[in-house]
Amino acid sequence: MESINGESEKNFPELRNQMEAQDANYCRSNNVPMTDDECRAKFTKELEDNLMTVGIVALIVTFGLFAVILLTFRIIRQLKSDDEEVWLRARCLPDLP
Repeated sequence: MESINGESEKNFPELRNQMEAQDANYCRSNNVPMTDDECRAKFTKELEDNLMTVGIVALIVTFGLFAVILLTFRIIRQLKSDDEEVWLRARCLPDLP
């Protein structure tokens, strides 16, 4: 994380210019330009919020896939026991005319 923070600190003027190119009022509060520290804090908060959203979606997908795997194993186990039961009945019971 330190290398990421160090790189963002070195390149902050470029990041700020890119954000302001997308939204001219990005680093402004009540039409007053923000200081670099204020703009950096706003940028960091938005980034953390976006990462939190991605993390929550990834967690939901992970739990969904885990449930699918568990259900698949249960179905396989059920089908396997049904096949063994059919095989045992066919082998043990005499053929009826």
